[in-house]
Amino acid sequence: MKRRFLIILTLLSLVMLVSCFRKSESSTTTTNINTTTTNQTTTTEEDDDFEYVISHPNATKDYFDKEPMRTEIKNIDGVNVVYQYGQVVPSFENYDKEEEKRINISLNGEWRFTFDQENKGVQEQWYSPFYNDSTWQTVNVPSSWDLYEVNRFMYMYGPFGEGTPFVDGYAWYRSTFNIDKEWLDNYVKLNFLGVNYRTWIYINGTYVAAHEGGHTYFSLDISRYLKKGENTIAVRVYRRPDYKDYSALGDALEPVYDNRAVVQGPVDYWPYAGITRDVYLEITDRVTVSKVIAYAKYNSLDLYAVIFNNSNETVTRKVVFNPGEGTGGAVIQDTITIEPNQVRVIKKTIAIPSAKEWSTETPNLYKAKVSLYTTDTNINTDNLSATYGMREIKVENSQIYLNGHSIFLKGTNWHEETGISGRSMTKAEYDYEFELMKGMNINFVRNAVYNRHYYAYEVANRMGILMMDDTDNMWMGIDAIRVQYQEYKLSKAMAAMMAWNQINHPAVIIWCLQNESSTGGFYTQWVKEMYDVVKAIDVQKRPITVASHGNVGVNDPANSFLDILGWNEYYGYFNPETDLVSALQVYKQRFPGKPVIITENGSWSIYGRSGTQSGGEHWQANLFQLNYNQVISQSDYVVGYAFWNFKDYKQRRGYNQTYNGISAMGAVTFHGVEKDGVLEVFKKVVYYRIRDAVNPKPYPVIEE
Repeated sequence: MKRRFLIILTLLSLVMLVSCFRKSESSTTTTNINTTTTNQTTTTEEDDDFEYVISHPNATKDYFDKEPMRTEIKNIDGVNVVYQYGQVVPSFENYDKEEEKRINISLNGEWRFTFDQENKGVQEQWYSPFYNDSTWQTVNVPSSWDLYEVNRFMYMYGPFGEGTPFVDGYAWYRSTFNIDKEWLDNYVKLNFLGVNYRTWIYINGTYVAAHEGGHTYFSLDISRYLKKGENTIAVRVYRRPDYKDYSALGDALEPVYDNRAVVQGPVDYWPYAGITRDVYLEITDRVTVSKVIAYAKYNSLDLYAVIFNNSNETVTRKVVFNPGEGTGGAVIQDTITIEPNQVRVIKKTIAIPSAKEWSTETPNLYKAKVSLYTTDTNINTDNLSATYGMREIKVENSQIYLNGHSIFLKGTNWHEETGISGRSMTKAEYDYEFELMKGMNINFVRNAVYNRHYYAYEVANRMGILMMDDTDNMWMGIDAIRVQYQEYKLSKAMAAMMAWNQINHPAVIIWCLQNESSTGGFYTQWVKEMYDVVKAIDVQKRPITVASHGNVGVNDPANSFLDILGWNEYYGYFNPETDLVSALQVYKQRFPGKPVIITENGSWSIYGRSGTQSGGEHWQANLFQLNYNQVISQSDYVVGYAFWNFKDYKQRRGYNQTYNGISAMGAVTFHGVEKDGVLEVFKKVVYYRIRDAVNPKPYPVIEE
């Protein structure tokens, strides 16, 4: 009897175990759901109306014949509009702001993360919502995986060549977010401000799209992939190795190149990897204002509304244009009809008699708004704002003019990173660094050599700091340029996105298309293609330059069509010559009427090392003075000078292994004393020398 009871009990236990296993298998953990060549569909009990479509691994491509965003420039109603993934690239201004009739959901916070050194995640479908990621580590997004095992990314933390800062290849992020049922009929965009370098996005197991470029914002329409309740997002990221073996010393490091990538190989900054900037959902009506372009000068505002009908019906909307509080401008309206899945652009010119100029001394800002209303019931369905400043920038007779005043750009180059946060800087860190730069008595910052987080431009707008904005095209070789110009077109896409995304910022006054690239082969055509696309997009027609280097500078074949001639020169340091004036005058002779700007000049020093020998603080300061004094003596055609660099910075190249990859070319140190989450750095002698250097043409202080 007892034995029979034990047998029955054992059988019941086995039945229960099998039942539990089947339930777990169907709803939580599936490591390889689909082994056929088609997608798998699965319906869950929690939402009978939603059918999961788990993409087959073949849907994920690691190689593209052309940049994967499919960037296009379309002329809509006489205005050039940028498209990616078949849709208008939207405004990213509201990444952290609320706008009436819109819903923004931040996806920043804790995500699951794991490295994929064997590149098996796609085949094992780590993107599936049923995949069990419980063994993955939890990380904060945004952040760089370089810092996941390194407490501080400073001079002596962690040996060079070891740890997560040197883990390249593939990695994965996973998270979930909730969607209300009523949002399913809306237009839902997934927006990233930065993922480095290549990335693949999956929603609820379905492959959505890929993106390339670590410093460019991008947006995906994910409306059709969503369900009510919990949704799963998976992000696959790839960072190309800079070198084959990081344990090699100095020049023994063997570089890795990819002619389709921008940049193609190791460069002079750290390639922070992962989801390095904000991620958020933006939910709007199907008929939406995708972008507002605002250009104001001399008390007149040109306001452009880019309106997208993301529905299958023809719609008519009333469009209301508000130039903003304090401008004295009238609120005006119009009516527009838009076909299904089409875009229209409306432009209005509005007098703004009370608006005050934006300048380095008076950075007045205004907020324009475009609103949509139904025509029959007058219900407000969407709103989008754009911050702008009233100012004019132009180049004429070897000078650069801000609001009609000839100015000199006294400034610095700047890398976007800190020892605590890498390239995922906090607002407090941006505020601190810009205040520190402002304290050098500069009026100009070059965003070398990539686009910045949106907040950096907001700070510059607010503080009255002028900016040169750069693409990622740095140290591109002849073969890479040929591939970009003839085939891949990523350089062109990045230039287009730079102009489109930063179009409203009054602080941005110059575009820079490349830095120290080879000038043979298809170089001239490559630069001209980017020049033309930026000019076509930018309604302000800002001046455009490149940062040529050394002896190439005056001989750069693109000088013939560029608006400003940019030159990286290191007289007295890399170049033993000290007579800079003679070299500058060659520019004046060959290109009369064109202004010149020193886009880089500097040297290095170790904080606390005294004396005038190489690497000493006074040696660095004296070289700055030698160059700067000669530059301003030629200010009738040399319109600016940018010191290299504001702060010591991290990079992977071999010549700074002694200092754990720190380049000591800054005016302030990379390390510092932490206070309230910010590293308060140390100022070198050259910081004070720059502060005290005279600006030969400051913007006039005008009483308002």
